[in-house]
Amino acid sequence: IQGGAGAMEGGYHFHTIFKSIRGKVIFYRDYDRLLFLNILRRFTDKFNIKILEFVLMDNHVHLLHTAVSIAQASSFAGELQQNFSFWYNRFHSSKDKLFVPAHIYYKRDETDILKCSFYILQNPMVACPAAYPHPMDYLWSSYHFHYNFMDKMPVLVKQAKDVTRANMMFDIINNSRSRETNVCPALRSGFEWDKLRLDQFIDVTTVYVDCNYSRKEFKILAQKSIITAKEEYACEREARMKEYLRYNKIAISKLSELLDILLDGRKYEELDLDEKEFLISEIFSNSRATIMQVVMLLDEDRSFVSGIRRKNLGKSL
Repeated sequence: IQGGAGAMEGGYHFHTIFKSIRGKVIFYRDYDRLLFLNILRRFTDKFNIKILEFVLMDNHVHLLHTAVSIAQASSFAGELQQNFSFWYNRFHSSKDKLFVPAHIYYKRDETDILKCSFYILQNPMVACPAAYPHPMDYLWSSYHFHYNFMDKMPVLVKQAKDVTRANMMFDIINNSRSRETNVCPALRSGFEWDKLRLDQFIDVTTVYVDCNYSRKEFKILAQKSIITAKEEYACEREARMKEYLRYNKIAISKLSELLDILLDGRKYEELDLDEKEFLISEIFSNSRATIMQVVMLLDEDRSFVSGIRRKNLGKSL
C-alpha cells in the first residue's frame, strides 16, 4: 500500500487495482461481470465504502473509493478478492488463483482524486482506441453515472440466458453460508434481461468530478488523455522501486546491469512467457538475487518468480 497521513472530508480515498495473474482474462461473459459487481456491492455495504469511479476490463479492475482507514481499505480489497474468486471458481469448475494481491494507492487531495477519476474512465480508450474512441462507448465503467447520463444508461446484457445464469448464481450465493460468514447483505437477484442496468448493481458517488466540471467539460476531458497507462504504471513502479532501493540499492543496481546484458536491447514486457521464464532463470543462475529482488526489478508476479526459483534449485541438487 502506498499511503500518507491525513484524511479528507468523507474519509480517506484510495485507488485499488485488482490484476489477474500474468494478465489472463477473467471476465469472459457478462454474467462474470455481473457477479463481480454484485459481490462488490455487498462488500461496499459491509465496510461502508463509497465508490467514486470504477472500470471492469477483461483482466483487471480499477476502483476509486473511500475508506475510514488504510487497514479498512486493505480488508475490503482482500475480502472482495477472496469472495469473488471463491464463487467464480465454483461456477466455472476451476481452482485457479485469479488475482495477484491488490495494489492500493492513497490519494492525498482533490487534484489526485480528479486525475485518478479520468485515468480510470480512460482505461478502455487507452487499451483499445479503435473500439472505444470515447469512454462513453464502454459499458462497464462509472462514466454513465455522472450528471444525468444515467437516464440514457444502456442496457447491459442482450442475451436472456446470461441473466438467467446470473440470477441462478446470485440465488445460490444468497442461500449459502457465505452471507453468515461474511456478514454481508443479500445479492440482488430476479433481474429481467431487457431492463438490466449498472445502477441496479452498484451506487457511485460522482460529486468530486461533477462539482468541478460542467457536463460539456466532462465529456471533453474524459476523452482527453490526462494520464496514459504507461505514465501511471511508471509512477507506481518508481514509487515501489524507491522504497525498495533504500534497503537494496547495491544489489538492485548490479541486477539491473545483468538484466541489460540478458535482454540485449529487448524490452522485458515484449517477451513471451517462455522467454520471461528463461530470462528469470538466467538471473538466478548468474547472481545471488533473492525472489523479492527479481520481483521488484521486473515488477513481476511473486508466485511466478518463486516457481522458477524452485525449478532452478531442483536442477542444482
